[in-house]
Amino acid sequence: MKNQNHYKTDYDFLKPLLERPDLEPDPTFVSTLRKKITKTNDSNLIRLPKRLGIIFISLFAFATLGFLTFTFEFEDNSQDLLITDPTSSTSEHNYDIDFLVLSHPYYNNMYKFIQEKIQNEDAAKILILYLEALKNSDSDEIKKYSVFKEDYQIETLMKKYKQIDYSSLTIDNIVPSQAEPVFEVPLNYQQKDGSSVTRTIFIQLYDSKVSIYDYPKD
Repeated sequence: MKNQNHYKTDYDFLKPLLERPDLEPDPTFVSTLRKKITKTNDSNLIRLPKRLGIIFISLFAFATLGFLTFTFEFEDNSQDLLITDPTSSTSEHNYDIDFLVLSHPYYNNMYKFIQEKIQNEDAAKILILYLEALKNSDSDEIKKYSVFKEDYQIETLMKKYKQIDYSSLTIDNIVPSQAEPVFEVPLNYQQKDGSSVTRTIFIQLYDSKVSIYDYPKD
């Protein structure tokens, strides 16, 4: 017991046991003491996980709050980008033929006149889509219908059609070719400077494909 001398008072109650090595402890007392010791140890072991659980829940709550804040800010910024994006094709250009014909009287009159004279619905549709693409300076859409595909040719056409007052567009005559499936279409309109112009374009129907011949002259 040399190692325990500085705790002398704590071990005085053990002297009777040392003097009576043949004395056995009461079994009930031993069982009760073991349960108390086990319960005390279990309580001490549980305290640390509870504290860790509280810390973990707090950290998780802060992380969730930060994530939700970031998500809402990102969605708001995305909405702003969607609203202010000037390159959105859906907001700028609409090439639905029914919408164009119903929304613009000059296209409506043109559509009916071409169908009556050529008896070809696709011809009327393609010419209107071609003119709308020029109005929008949409080079990719223009190339779908134009015989001319070079960028410099398309650029010349777009500059020419930018000067047109589209509300003045009219077609009052269509001249069919005698030998080929080609129709001459005099397109009448006023320019934005007030001058009246007639521009001749051709609707071609080769191999059941409709295309527009519109020579890109200055």
